[in-house]
Amino acid sequence: MAGFAYFRLRALDGPFSRALGSPPRSFLAAVLLCVPAVGLGAAVLCATAPTLAANLAIALFLTASALTYPALRGTYPHPALGACNLITTLRMAMVCVLGAAVAQPVPHAVPLFTLAMVALALDGVDGWLARRSGLVSGFGARFDMEVDAALAAVLALLLIRMDDGGIGPTAALMVLGAARYAFVAAAMMLPWLRRPLPFSQARRAICVVQIAALSLLLLVGPASLAGRIGLTLAAALILWSFGRDILWLYRRRGLHCA
Repeated sequence: MAGFAYFRLRALDGPFSRALGSPPRSFLAAVLLCVPAVGLGAAVLCATAPTLAANLAIALFLTASALTYPALRGTYPHPALGACNLITTLRMAMVCVLGAAVAQPVPHAVPLFTLAMVALALDGVDGWLARRSGLVSGFGARFDMEVDAALAAVLALLLIRMDDGGIGPTAALMVLGAARYAFVAAAMMLPWLRRPLPFSQARRAICVVQIAALSLLLLVGPASLAGRIGLTLAAALILWSFGRDILWLYRRRGLHCA
């Protein structure tokens, strides 16, 4: 699925992208090209109910695309969408394929793990391409971050379905999967949490650890000894990272933010 969609999206970068015109048009073309791959990927991944899985994955992907489009149209500053944002769109498609698996009988762990790790590996590619092509933007950074958050949430939901280890592992999985959304919900009530955070290499590294740990837990299981140890360490890192950011924001809550 990933390779098939990538080569179709790659055609949108370059002369064809310029022929399409605006980045919103390029994005819509990318979405349309991804739809068959999303349906096929979900059908293969969830072989027990392929039609239902394909329809659910496509519905998730179209919904996510519809939520992304207004931000792209309103805030993206560059004349070309670029390979960087096409890669992030591909990552979003992979997350939606994994999301369809949440509602199905739990598929084999190896295909889930493989798809999750490909999505994680591409996380480093889109940022590198943005810097290399001069297409860095606030939209691209936010798009990438929201795809990461969705990937973590979907993996956590898959693992909760697999979990038979009791309250402890489930609570840690909820921390790993829902921390970003809890922060966003809190920011809706506390305006000082909305201040932009400075770049942090530690925050980026912990995000990679978070998704890698969730992916590996698909293989070892959250209830195993190795799973419990890895889960505890990853959850502790996430709590430390968010706690550090919240403290930084709290100390500056009275300062004017332009």
